[in-house]
Amino acid sequence: MMCTIIDGYCHCGLRKYRPIEDLRLFMDELGICRSVLVQHMGQYDNSYIEGVVAAEPQRFAGVMLVDVDSPDACSRLGFWTEGGVFRGVRLIASTIYEHPGVWKRAAGLGLNIVIYDEAGLVPHLDPLRKFASEHPHCRLVLSHLGVLNVKEAPHYDSHRRLLELADLGNVYVQISGFSMFAEYPYTALVDVVRRLIEAFGPGRSFYGTNFPAVSDDEAAYSKDLELICTGKLGVPPDALDDILNGTAMRLWFHIAPKQ
Repeated sequence: MMCTIIDGYCHCGLRKYRPIEDLRLFMDELGICRSVLVQHMGQYDNSYIEGVVAAEPQRFAGVMLVDVDSPDACSRLGFWTEGGVFRGVRLIASTIYEHPGVWKRAAGLGLNIVIYDEAGLVPHLDPLRKFASEHPHCRLVLSHLGVLNVKEAPHYDSHRRLLELADLGNVYVQISGFSMFAEYPYTALVDVVRRLIEAFGPGRSFYGTNFPAVSDDEAAYSKDLELICTGKLGVPPDALDDILNGTAMRLWFHIAPKQ
């Protein structure tokens, strides 16, 4: 496999997950040329990821985390942004109610906002739409297929509401997190993946491994990637270039957005 793949969502660390040396080996094995390093929940010292990205900015991009409950959350956003290393921040969707100032500060700093919520993103659809509309230059990323409610399998009817955000050109979706919602080969997710790509388009959809959060078996990631490349997970062949490379390149590595 040629080294043209960008992993749009993965983790590394010293206290949780695995160090960057392990990630580099994993990338080399799968033919991944660049990765987006996303800080894990509960870790607000972003210096490890900052150091990795600063040393290899052509290979890595960084997504920080700040404690939104802290009174200095906005200043911490500014602190971690001023070095020019971090291009995004990870925020829990429900915090848009209690801490709108943090969201606005992130938008003002030009950060991409990677949105996650364990309970799913659908319950927060209306404030997310309002925020995206009011901040058209801030790019919002819906983590892990928009976070499915596994109790709704196999049709995920309420999840279809997320497609309403597709008319907003600054909302993106991650094609990632498959094993969070289904067993390999993820047959129940094929329609979900297909309709997300149809709605948001390949130019606003991108792949992420979620390494090493979902499996200790590195062969599992290779199998996931094979499902994507062969179309068995609902990704059309003509969308692969964008989903495996182009979209993440534009979103995380300072390449102009695709029109």
